[in-house]
Amino acid sequence: MFRHPLRLIAVGITCLSMVTPTMAKTEFLPAIDQKVTGLEVTGGVLPTAPAAAAETQFQLAQMPPPPPPWYRPSPSYRPPPPPIYRSYPPTYRRLPPPPPVYRLSSAHVRWCMNRYRSYNPRNDTYFGYDGRFHRCNSPYR
Repeated sequence: MFRHPLRLIAVGITCLSMVTPTMAKTEFLPAIDQKVTGLEVTGGVLPTAPAAAAETQFQLAQMPPPPPPWYRPSPSYRPPPPPIYRSYPPTYRRLPPPPPVYRLSSAHVRWCMNRYRSYNPRNDTYFGYDGRFHRCNSPYR
C-alpha cells in the first residue's frame, strides 16, 4: 500500500515529537488572542531539526463555523394581498316604514265566498269551469 513504510513511520514520530505538553493544554482560541512565539525567522534560516522544532510553539485556532444552509429562493408567484375592510363609525338611522298591507274588505270576501265555492280569500281567486284561476270581481271592491 505504501511505498516506504519506514519513512512514513519516521515522519509520524517526528510530527508527534513536535507536540509539546504546553500545546496539549492549549485551548482552541482564535489566533488573534494568543501570542505567537518561535515562528520568527532568525538569521534567515528556519529550524529543520526535530530538536529545534520541539522548541517552537504552535498556535491552535478554531475552525470557522460552517456556512449557513442554502435555502431555495422564494417562488415568483405571490398571492394577492388580503382585502382591507374599513370599519365605519356606527350611524343610527330610522328604519323605513313597513310596506302597507292591502286587505280586502270583509263585504267583498263574504260576497265572493257566497258566489264561488272554490274561492280562496288569501289570493282573491276562484277556480273557474274553464280550468283556470280568476280574480273575484265583486260590487264591494
